[in-house]
Amino acid sequence: MVRILLLTMLLLGFPAVVGFGGDGAEVFQTQKCTKCHSVEVASIPFNPGEPDEDDDEDEKEPVDLSKIGAAVDSSHIVAFLNRKEVSHDNGKKHKKKFKGTDEELQVVADWLASLK
Repeated sequence: MVRILLLTMLLLGFPAVVGFGGDGAEVFQTQKCTKCHSVEVASIPFNPGEPDEDDDEDEKEPVDLSKIGAAVDSSHIVAFLNRKEVSHDNGKKHKKKFKGTDEELQVVADWLASLK
C-alpha cells in the first residue's frame, strides 16, 4: 500500500496528492492579485473586476511585476505579502495580507522572484 502511495506521489507530484496543483501564475490569478497587478511577461493582464467592499477608491495605475525578481527575493515577497515588510521601492506595506495558504504563498513568491 505504501508503495502505491509513493508511486502515486511521484507520478502526480506531491502537491497534487495533498490537494494543491497550481503553479505561481495560477495562484497569482486565483488569489486575485490581478486586481492591482499585471505580469506582462507571463501574459497576465491587470483585471480589476468588481470592487470589493474594502477596495481603495483611490487606486493608482496597476503595477507590472514582470521584473520584480531582479529587485527582491522570495523571502522578501513572503514577508511583504504577510504585511511584515515594506516595499523595496516605496517603503509602504502591501495593501492586503495574502489570503491563500502558506504553501500557495511560497509558490507565488518563488514564481515572482524568478521574474527578472
